Amino acid sequence: MTDRCEPQLPPVPSYHRSNLSQYEGMKAHAGLYNEIKLPKYSKSPSGKKIPKGFRTINAPSEELKSLQSELMDALQAHGVGIHPAAHAYRRSRGICTMAKNHVGKKHVIRVDLKDFFPSVTVSMVLRALPADVPKALVTMIKNWCFLDGVLPQGAPSSPLLSNIALYQLDRDMQELADNWRFAGVAKRGTYPAKLTRFHPITYTRYCDDLVFSSDYRFMTHIIPKIRALISDHGLKVNEKKIIHSTYSGRQYVTGVVVNEKMSAPRAMRRFLRSEMHRVAMDVVFGRCPQMRKVDETGAELPLNPDKPDHPFAVYQGKVAHIKHINPEQGEKLESLLNILIEVHTLDRDQWSDATSEYVLNRKDTSK
Repeated sequence: MTDRCEPQLPPVPSYHRSNLSQYEGMKAHAGLYNEIKLPKYSKSPSGKKIPKGFRTINAPSEELKSLQSELMDALQAHGVGIHPAAHAYRRSRGICTMAKNHVGKKHVIRVDLKDFFPSVTVSMVLRALPADVPKALVTMIKNWCFLDGVLPQGAPSSPLLSNIALYQLDRDMQELADNWRFAGVAKRGTYPAKLTRFHPITYTRYCDDLVFSSDYRFMTHIIPKIRALISDHGLKVNEKKIIHSTYSGRQYVTGVVVNEKMSAPRAMRRFLRSEMHRVAMDVVFGRCPQMRKVDETGAELPLNPDKPDHPFAVYQGKVAHIKHINPEQGEKLESLLNILIEVHTLDRDQWSDATSEYVLNRKDTSK
């Protein structure tokens, strides 16, 4: 009885930048991707993570990743079309430029696309590519940037190709928003009808998150049209994530509060302040592992090696995120964090003055 060996899949050739001709006539296969199951979370307003199953990431090998990046550089040289309403995966754009368009609107509607990357197929991308893109480049993109006919989540080429594929959807959504007319109702006994003030609708998209906003009070009437357009383009709506928020409650766009101005959620700021306060109290009561002792060689040693260091880098990242959304809110938290970090470098006899300054700054940030 002989053992059957599985056929060996060809590896991607050794990558050489600007030498794409060596990849013609070949194509990627599943063996070049590393399937990773990452925990999937939903976030509460405070930023706490709530477990929500797993997300499948298909991470390409280093050689394939380099090739896909090179193909995208070559594609962008031909001036690919990305709609102005798209804010994800673009230089100088992000969650803040997206949220800024919806500040101060009375009604905000958010629509989420279901299974975004696996829903973008080869045909959707090829139809959207400009006519002047060389056929050889189109063929290589088709062969090397897709897995089982769809965009793999985790490949560096998928973000740009998804924006290209959804250009026509963005265009149709923008046209829908621009042509949605609101005729007022004639007052009883008057003729002709007196029209109310026209309220324009703003449309933007961040990856799979479509957002519409306006002061029009019957804004929800546009939702069936949105569903129909999404279905016409071969995509599906995540019905659980269709959210209509009014100015009387919290309005979120890409995690940013947009009621009157762009702001980080209050629960997120309070949670971060409470975490930093917990670390400060560890200093006061001598429980903080970040305080160092020096051994005979002058090397610093933790006070309690059994405990991990406090995550100052995590706090700095969260403060930077809040500062990016709202500089005023971020600067207050940054001053508080800087004092907290400084306290960890002081001797015990200096803690009193430092902690007093920390308490005063903490009261100021709570406003």
